Amino acid sequence: MVSRTIRAALIATTVLCPFLIVHMGSLWALGFALASLWSTANVWMISFVVREFLGPRRWKVLAPLFAIKFPLLYGLGIWGLYARAVPIGSVLVGFHIIFIVLVLKILSHRILEIQNRPSTSPEGDKAMPGNEERI
Repeated sequence: MVSRTIRAALIATTVLCPFLIVHMGSLWALGFALASLWSTANVWMISFVVREFLGPRRWKVLAPLFAIKFPLLYGLGIWGLYARAVPIGSVLVGFHIIFIVLVLKILSHRILEIQNRPSTSPEGDKAMPGNEERI
């Protein structure tokens, strides 16, 4: 589910960026895209770390990942916020796009589950013997 959510967030970012360029400006779209990519990379790394901790715990993979994730990813995030090269609103919206996609995916699964709930009784489907219509 995480990989599909990441893919959907990247698609949503790709679809929304041209509209943001036209309506909000190129700096706003750039801030949105960079923050969206940052949060997507963060979620991917967190899911990878969780899978490794629940799985075989390959420390040769986890140690470099932690060495890259914390200083590089979070350092870039902090630097980007302090640099103020892009509007802060675009960063906030871009950062939350993966969470918005996740909530929408959960709601859609829940709605589809409610609409396509299988019948628990055979009477509801008229599957009982002797219920055939007579011609």
